Amino acid sequence: MCWYDIGERKLVGPDLILQIVEKAVKIKKYMTDAQDSQKKWADSKRRPLEFVVSDHVFLKISPTRGVISLATVGS
Repeated sequence: MCWYDIGERKLVGPDLILQIVEKAVKIKKYMTDAQDSQKKWADSKRRPLEFVVSDHVFLKISPTRGVISLATVGS
């Protein structure tokens, strides 16, 4: 809320909207930069998955039921 002296009136609508839009654009850019930085770090730690016959792998994990299914590659 803005409190003004009696008789003082200002048109704050367009200026206020412009400031909000500028701040929203700036925040969006900061968020995109942060996401890009996090993705770059995560991608540098990621390694390709390779499986051979007789490896045990998880096929399905159901957190609501607590059921974990296992399978052997090649079977």
